[in-house]
Amino acid sequence: MKMTWTAIAATASLGTLAGLLGLFGGPAPATAAPAACTLTEAWPGVTFKEPMAAVVARDGTDRVFVVERGGRIQLCKKWRGGTPPVAPRPFLDVSRLLSPGYDKGHGGLVSMALHPAFAQNRRFFLFYGTGAGTPGDPFRVVIAGYTAMAANPDQGDPASAQILLSQEKRNRSHAGGGLCFGPDGMLYVGFGDNAAHDDPDRVSQDMRSLEGKILCLDVTNAPAGRPYAIPVGNPWPKTPGVRPEIWAFGVRNPFRMAFDAKGLLWLGDPGQKQREEIDVVPRAGNLGWPLMEADMPLVPGTDASKMVPPVFAYGRELGRAAIAGQVYRGQRIPSLADHYVFADHMAGKLIALPVRNGRTTGGPVTLGDVAGASSIDEDAQGELYITSLDDEKVYTLVPAQ
Repeated sequence: MKMTWTAIAATASLGTLAGLLGLFGGPAPATAAPAACTLTEAWPGVTFKEPMAAVVARDGTDRVFVVERGGRIQLCKKWRGGTPPVAPRPFLDVSRLLSPGYDKGHGGLVSMALHPAFAQNRRFFLFYGTGAGTPGDPFRVVIAGYTAMAANPDQGDPASAQILLSQEKRNRSHAGGGLCFGPDGMLYVGFGDNAAHDDPDRVSQDMRSLEGKILCLDVTNAPAGRPYAIPVGNPWPKTPGVRPEIWAFGVRNPFRMAFDAKGLLWLGDPGQKQREEIDVVPRAGNLGWPLMEADMPLVPGTDASKMVPPVFAYGRELGRAAIAGQVYRGQRIPSLADHYVFADHMAGKLIALPVRNGRTTGGPVTLGDVAGASSIDEDAQGELYITSLDDEKVYTLVPAQ
């Protein structure tokens, strides 16, 4: 799909913002639009098969791992211009592990996270869907650890696979997909609910289940014979009737999440009926699903004061599937500082929201169009990579000329 990238003019941005004011129950404070910016291909002329994420090795090597939904991980080098980009090289292929017909649901290879000590231990972790969806082979979402080869760190070792978690699902939808390391060195995982309309079993509120939860795992100090330990800082490490892995709960489909430079965990949770939400997730927080959809009660008698309110909620006029992003900390576009950049997958929009200390300071500004956004990742300098399923490209934000 050919897309036109529109540079931001202040008057156009403020007009877009004004058109959105009715979504949020009252006028948001008017803010100056970020400086004109545009999206350009991170690797000009290079296409990827259903790219899901662009994960950067923060080890000075300029390596970027582009995750493809079909199970391949392509190794790229950050392109700085001047010469044609180096062609991607295969890093790992786990396609044989994926569910047949993964493209008909939320399966496939969804996410990748590099261990904070990746430069030394070569460890990385994958989130994928497997199983045929039959009684004998149910659909499952899997978190697995791998290592790159010692003799060639540019090649993943398929024989090194270690399953951390395998969560059975009733169907292919709402797998989740959030996977990232926190500043504490722990691995955070986002598992979706059971995908039933309104979650009638309320699994997201059931502390015996990992579904509809944010998990926190210690993959560095695992005891012998186990793939992870329970972090000492988890809220319920020894509470009867509560899975000790749980860090927060009440989420619907936590597909993308990431920590900012201040250690806040930002999450995009796609809604069901009317509302999308961007959240900052606190330890032990209940984000409300299915009692709440973002800031809207769904169950009569729900006490919203006991739920973690979204940082930002929006209606269908803006989009239908919030994709979490990053608090911008790069240098290319100074006026994007203190803006949370996220996307709406269905609307095909890249959006900037001014924030400070986990709260909004103004209303949203549309930065441009991106078809089928699947992830927004950052490099070691804080610049952004935006993956597009529809365009089969990876983009980056640059100042408009």
